[in-house]
Amino acid sequence: MKIRYSVNNLINGMRTRLELIRLGVKYAWFNDTAYPLDGITNLITTITYSLVGLGLFNILYRHFHTIGSYSENDMRFFLLVSHAAYFLNSLTYYNMLDLDQYINEGGLDTILTKPIPSLFFIVHRRISLFTMLRDGLPAVIVNSLFVNFNLIHFTFGNLLSGVVVLVMGLFILQTFHFLAIISATWTGRSRQASGLAYAVDQAISGKIPYDVMNRNMRLFLITILPVMVTGPVATSIFLGKGNSAHLISILSITFVIAILLRHLAWTSALRRYSSASS
Repeated sequence: MKIRYSVNNLINGMRTRLELIRLGVKYAWFNDTAYPLDGITNLITTITYSLVGLGLFNILYRHFHTIGSYSENDMRFFLLVSHAAYFLNSLTYYNMLDLDQYINEGGLDTILTKPIPSLFFIVHRRISLFTMLRDGLPAVIVNSLFVNFNLIHFTFGNLLSGVVVLVMGLFILQTFHFLAIISATWTGRSRQASGLAYAVDQAISGKIPYDVMNRNMRLFLITILPVMVTGPVATSIFLGKGNSAHLISILSITFVIAILLRHLAWTSALRRYSSASS
């Protein structure tokens, strides 16, 4: 009976989460399609950003044959993967930013009274698939046009390992930003903490390949300050430059720690929020 009860709870929990995802996609669709001019502006901005990045690396490679072990074509592929990772991460990042407002304006009270997984709802309240496809897909296509895939030797194992690492990395990076944002429970505001976390992420994750750094710095940036866990590490594995088994083992440990830290931070924040509200 206990096993059946646990299985039913698991199934009902999954159904609830799937329904929240469906509603999140629907809500984001109406919101994203309400202002078509904003969409055109964002599209132009992302394509321009991609072209500027490619142009900067083109200038660098006029003076250097390789950067670390990365040829110019490898670097273009790195930009392609990093852009894809950025848009995947943006699906939930901006939802978490609303936590600061919920905490300070009492909106969290309303969410906590609902019979739903509150943190899951906050993270997936809006899932802008339309925005990702509208802004992200053209940018990825533009980047891919400059990559000579014939010069890259892919293997099934590297592709599979890279995808696994990318998925784990997205969760780890999301947790990194979540910990910065949830600090509002203790400090009152998290704008500076979340802004700093975002700035560090953007300065490193899509700009510097994983393999060009020394061993200690690489370890630091995928564990303690995990801002290279998406595009940089995934690209290294896709290109066969890194030890896939070693990287997956490290990322798996970081992934488990991220799950524990996320749970601990959320439960501690709720206790702090409840005591401050009473």
